Amino acid sequence: MNYTDYINKDIQCDCGRLHSSNIREIIIKDNAIKELTAIIERNNYKSIYIAADENTWKAAGKLILKSIEQAARGTDKRREIKITKHIFKDNRLVADEAAIATLLVHAPSEGDFVIGIGAGTINDLCKLISKRLKTDYAIVATAPSMDGFSSGISTLALNAVKTPVITKQPDYILCDLRILCKAPKHMTASGAAVLLGNYVTLTDLGIAELINNETYCREGENLIRKSTEAAEELIRKHIGDETRDFLQDKRNIKIIMESLIMSGMAKGFIGEFILMPQNVQCLSTYLEMLFMQEEKQILPYGAGIAVSTVKLIKLYGKIKKEKPDFEMAKENINFKEKYAILEENREEAVSIISALPKADYIKDLLKALDMPYKLKHIGISKKNLKDSIKYADNSVCGHGALCVKLEVGKSKSQ
Repeated sequence: MNYTDYINKDIQCDCGRLHSSNIREIIIKDNAIKELTAIIERNNYKSIYIAADENTWKAAGKLILKSIEQAARGTDKRREIKITKHIFKDNRLVADEAAIATLLVHAPSEGDFVIGIGAGTINDLCKLISKRLKTDYAIVATAPSMDGFSSGISTLALNAVKTPVITKQPDYILCDLRILCKAPKHMTASGAAVLLGNYVTLTDLGIAELINNETYCREGENLIRKSTEAAEELIRKHIGDETRDFLQDKRNIKIIMESLIMSGMAKGFIGEFILMPQNVQCLSTYLEMLFMQEEKQILPYGAGIAVSTVKLIKLYGKIKKEKPDFEMAKENINFKEKYAILEENREEAVSIISALPKADYIKDLLKALDMPYKLKHIGISKKNLKDSIKYADNSVCGHGALCVKLEVGKSKSQ
């Protein structure tokens, strides 16, 4: 996938919107961290703020410091580059108010470049911090575990509630394949599971376009589909491979990382959390919140996505077969009108839903990744799931599986 066609430019799309990407450079190769030297020299950064946790610092911290030192020596006249760093000690790091405040307190007063070392949580925090400090920002990925690297949104735990906040895209995304290949297998599996969840997202988009008359971006859809199919093909080849060594193979890592970056960028074209109904994201988010509120260990992002994907595929299957009970929704006039539109276009809706892979097939792919696919695998009860679906249904989701099913009173079967 040629992601260079979509960065650092405005794209006038057939959907009628102007898509902008402020990412200047995406580097996915061996020794990608060495490119930091040229980036620092080119931009003449003088005060660099580095954020990491203990694990990600071990993975890439020394290499980054070496690149900064090389940049300092790279000019005719030796110049000093100030380095400020904060390394989180918490093994249960959450992108909450405390973590945000900590980074702001330790930030240099005249910093001009933020470098995040990590993946989801570190990236979410640093996108916000760099926007607040009005600096450039680079994320050095240490695991291909999610598709938010290229996103302009941060998901923050504000008042213990996962909340999407508009922040900024990174200016630079550096993916050193040597480092990514050493990431724990479950983190790479998490990223692959996120990509499989896109099949439900694509169905949500089709249903939302049908009943809400929402602007639909075919270019964004095509990019999501390509990135998802690339990951699916890779995983399918390794069904039955119990060693899961393919999750640390450099060629496979490159495919997964490219797919994640393209997926995140494509969702930005469509509208991210603002316009886009991501039911898998919503449901997974509320499963994570259950863990946070019950003070369990943090539910890995990909684990919530994996379980939610299987449940929502099954949910869509039931929608395809069942007729709505309007008596259960008689107080919701607006929804009755939308469901009436769906019923008028039932053949098209069924066609959209029928394009979903079978739940059992997705289970086989998740097994190949050693990812959970049942509620019991992550310690969630049916009541927990029902509550999560209700909460997610009232959040930022569009009229996808959650809304269409639950607003007509069908959640008891779940």
